[in-house]
Amino acid sequence: MKTLMIAAAALLSVPALAQMQPSTPSTPSSATAQGDTTATPSDPKALIASEFPTYDRDASGSLDKTEFATWIGALKAKTDATPTPAAEMTKYTDGAFATADLDNSKSVTLAELQNFLTAGA
Repeated sequence: MKTLMIAAAALLSVPALAQMQPSTPSTPSSATAQGDTTATPSDPKALIASEFPTYDRDASGSLDKTEFATWIGALKAKTDATPTPAAEMTKYTDGAFATADLDNSKSVTLAELQNFLTAGA
C-alpha cells in the first residue's frame, strides 16, 4: 500500500491526472469535461478535488467502497501497467478503503481522500 501511496503522490504532481477517466463509464465532472486544468501540480489537494466528482458517481459527496476502488484502480493503472490479479487488487483496495475511512462511516469524503492520497507527500 505504501508503494501505491508514493506512486499516487508522484502521479498527483503530473497534470495528466486531471485528464484521467475512471475505467468504468461515468459522467465526468464539468471541469474535467471542459478540459479545465486549473489545479496545479503544486496543489495536489485541489487536483484531487477537481477529480472527486468524476468518481462520486451517485453525487453523494463521498465515495462508497466501489467508487473508491474505481479511483484506486485508475491510479494504479496510471502508475503501474503490470496487471494485478483481481483478488490481490480487491484485498488492496479493501485495506486502503479502511485506512482512508478515518471516521469508519463506510464512505470516504473528499477530505479523507485528500488526506489519504497526500499523506507523506
